[in-house]
Amino acid sequence: RKRPVTEKEKKAICLKQADFEMGTKIITTPGFYKLCEDISFGPNGPELGQLPNEDAFDPVFNGTYSSNEFSLGFFSAICITSSDVTIHLNGFKIEQTPGHALMQRFFSIFELASSPFIPSAGP
Repeated sequence: RKRPVTEKEKKAICLKQADFEMGTKIITTPGFYKLCEDISFGPNGPELGQLPNEDAFDPVFNGTYSSNEFSLGFFSAICITSSDVTIHLNGFKIEQTPGHALMQRFFSIFELASSPFIPSAGP
């Protein structure tokens, strides 16, 4: 028996591949988020069949990504910096591309902080 859909679920924010093309999706606002398609995370990577250069997959520091927080690259697909966030996979998946996996030493799909390490304690 299915449960009723909540008001939060009715107002769900849809996450699509395009939300990840430039890098990590940073969620700063409480809410209900759901995947609306499969996500393959490998931002700023080379085209299929091309070799990556040494800057492949690196963040572009344009105001969205802080050089303090993302200096070690895109360490997660989704970075949650707000409280009261629900993410529903909605039958879809999030995966790291093979090319990004080769270039990024550590990675998680979800990160509950704005940095992969405690400041002054990481690598």
